[in-house]
Amino acid sequence: MPTDSGVWEGFLIMAIRVNKRNKTIMDKIPTIVKSEFKFRNLVLAGVMAGLLSVSEPGKKQHHFHRRPAKFEQNGDIGYEQYWHLDREDGLFVPRLTTLFSNSSATAAKLTFINNVQIAHAPLKELNESSQRTAKMRTALDVTKMLQLREYGDATLHAAMATFTIPNCNKGGLNDAVSEMSKLISKLLKALKDGTNNHNGLQLYDYNGNPVPFIGGLMTIEITINQVKLHDMDSNGLFHPHVHLVLLTLDDIDEDDARDRLFNYWQTLNSNYVLSPKAFGLEHAYSDSSDAADDAAIVAEATKYAAKPGIYKVLPTIKNTNTMKQYDQFALETFCELFKCIKGRQLKRSYGLLLDAIGFINWVNNGVSVPYTGKNPMHPDNEKVSILSALTAGKFNDDGVKIHVPDIMTKLYTIKPTGGYQAQSLSDDELVYANSLLLEGATWQMPDNIKWPKGPKADTYRWLLEHFTFVQPGIGGLVGQTEEWLKSLDRRLNYVQTHVFDPDERLDKTIKLRRQVDDVRRLLNVLKIAESIDGSDATVITTHDYHSLYREISLMQLMDAHHAQLTRDSNR
Repeated sequence: MPTDSGVWEGFLIMAIRVNKRNKTIMDKIPTIVKSEFKFRNLVLAGVMAGLLSVSEPGKKQHHFHRRPAKFEQNGDIGYEQYWHLDREDGLFVPRLTTLFSNSSATAAKLTFINNVQIAHAPLKELNESSQRTAKMRTALDVTKMLQLREYGDATLHAAMATFTIPNCNKGGLNDAVSEMSKLISKLLKALKDGTNNHNGLQLYDYNGNPVPFIGGLMTIEITINQVKLHDMDSNGLFHPHVHLVLLTLDDIDEDDARDRLFNYWQTLNSNYVLSPKAFGLEHAYSDSSDAADDAAIVAEATKYAAKPGIYKVLPTIKNTNTMKQYDQFALETFCELFKCIKGRQLKRSYGLLLDAIGFINWVNNGVSVPYTGKNPMHPDNEKVSILSALTAGKFNDDGVKIHVPDIMTKLYTIKPTGGYQAQSLSDDELVYANSLLLEGATWQMPDNIKWPKGPKADTYRWLLEHFTFVQPGIGGLVGQTEEWLKSLDRRLNYVQTHVFDPDERLDKTIKLRRQVDDVRRLLNVLKIAESIDGSDATVITTHDYHSLYREISLMQLMDAHHAQLTRDSNR
């Protein structure tokens, strides 16, 4: 339950999103759970085999069941991370307790999950990718506003290119990824020079006119050739590649751009003969305010460096002293991948998108505003994160879409034997499950914000001045919820008139109607609270369900370890 300061205590809230047609959370969880088990097992085995190192201990030292084979000053995993992994003997308990979800089961918040916090662990990646989804959707709206400010037009144009190199051999992944990253940076510099200096890589529209490159998003992804893995063939085992979203001021001639980008990429990779069939370029965005959401671009921001399913096909290592030849090969493959992606900058933003993400980070880290509390010892200013307020509100430009957040209306209980039970949340639970959204939606910009230094101050001020925040009080939340319903109605109308594939139209219609039902449920609850407490009320009272969910989580965890709970009658 939120404390008085609005901070959730005692358990982890994790948002998950599914964008693929006909996929739900329950389709995604089994792969994540199995991959998490394999990931933890392979990290532990890698440490025991001396393929992965553990950071040297600080002042606090622990007793290990399995002492690491190798300590280093900056190890592949942290000292505390390994201790938690070792303490459970690498065990991952795949028993999620309960989760809140929307009616279509395409988004959810887990109330508890066992997360070891090791970089690129599937559950950690899942959590971080969901956070990036929310940030990137807002960042795209900010990008359009920056484009409006600089070029007088907020229409976003995007294409997504995939750059590849020949598969690299076992033992050569790190060098291949490092070189590929350098070459992509050269390509991006050429695109910027083409726009700014007219002497680099230039893109054109269908009439042969130059189209300025105004921003981009680069993501490195690595896959393993499963046939090579199965045959223990080191040649061409890894497939590193780059996904690059290109933001331009107008639509580009994609056939022409495909040839230009591929030829430039081939020039940079002169030591290889690249195949045009391994290069792709496609339209990546629809800017209609009533069209589908920003999933195409957002998917690139939330992409995994290594998809969780990659771990699922690897073996479980029970004893590193008695490994078979295939187990040794697979473990070495995993450890090389793990060491390559750990600590590496796998996502980079450019141009207006980089500026937008800088703004998002600023509002998320906290806007410095005058302190209005009564503590005489408190500094004059305090930092307030307003990311939730930007997520719930909108820029006051008609060209920017309203993103309707997912409202949690269902409670799913995962059975230890498989399957799940679902039930609708009561009105009280619905407020509890969506309290972070309700608490963070309203904010009023004070007159004396402490702005960052330099030209960013003018830009950030302009952005906030052009943003419409949800009005404070329950009445403001009611008004914003009604705006969300209008937006969903417009999207439903667009789907009915512009989506011609019958299966796709039916799938989107069902999901949108369920989202409409969820938003209406929240609206009804808010109107009841408004009728009781008034439009200006800033507090909605709900029961504290936190202890119940924590108790369920603890009991299932104890059960998995065959432990019993006993009470001390003397306490």
